[in-house]
Amino acid sequence: MEEPIEIDMDPPSGIDAILRAAFDNETQVPGAILDLIPPPTITVSSLLKKNLPVLLNPSAINLRPAKSCTTNAVARWTVKELLDAAIPPRKWLSDLEIILKRNWLTSAGVTSVQHPTISSLYLPLWAGSFWYSLVEAVDQKGKWERAEYWVLGQAQDAKVYEARGLMQRIPWGMKVWALAGASSLSFVGVLAKLLSTKWLRERQLDTLVSYLNFRASEDEEGGVACWVGDVYLSLHLKILYRATKGSIRTDWDLNKYRVAVTARRYKRLLFPANLDNNHWIAFSVDLEKKVFCYGAPHVSQHSYVYSPRFA
Repeated sequence: MEEPIEIDMDPPSGIDAILRAAFDNETQVPGAILDLIPPPTITVSSLLKKNLPVLLNPSAINLRPAKSCTTNAVARWTVKELLDAAIPPRKWLSDLEIILKRNWLTSAGVTSVQHPTISSLYLPLWAGSFWYSLVEAVDQKGKWERAEYWVLGQAQDAKVYEARGLMQRIPWGMKVWALAGASSLSFVGVLAKLLSTKWLRERQLDTLVSYLNFRASEDEEGGVACWVGDVYLSLHLKILYRATKGSIRTDWDLNKYRVAVTARRYKRLLFPANLDNNHWIAFSVDLEKKVFCYGAPHVSQHSYVYSPRFA
């Protein structure tokens, strides 16, 4: 069993800024190698065309621990070998970063990184930074490959063309905006996972809603700005369209949403709605300005005054 990595990396007294700067320089990925990393701004379709390394499974039996992969040997590698070699798992890369910094700042003489599964491949110290930069791209590419495979297996109708069109327009690194706060932003690839089995339906939307609201609960104190309602909310509002103010205030289902929204001081409510089982739109309610908007994400939204009787 691998021993835990000590994370107390404060260097002994006397280590100055010059040594730290030298370490940063050695672990900085060269510009020519950076060009091999797919930028988050390219589309999903462009990402799918990229030839990227695979991501090693953390439980791979031939995965050597990071501790034993830092050496004082001369780096021996080619660009082809770098791109053909599998990317170590995230935990391994995190361990490597800690070990390199600790060894460098204590003058341990580390000059290269040995690949954890290819004993003949010795890479420069920036290899860990390079792999870290590729991890998300490789992970997102895998999600979209499964989604694309499923989409292309369907009857070639309007839904397929629309899905493929979106892949040609959406940047793979785009984040799901729905909730405020850095810890609540997710890659748009979260939708690819839902698109890998069937077209987006109420059940998948509710799954996504639960996921986003779970991420909201991880935010820091002070409450998050936005709460995402499930599909049932839009269906229930249809029933209440002509209801009286009194009946709305005593409605049991609606009061569940009221409690959920007010408990953490949300400022905005988002919820999806389906039009004639054919088209999805999103409603956005500004609870401070008493205004709501609706529309598809890629078109201009329409704004209307939010009626006080629904407040």
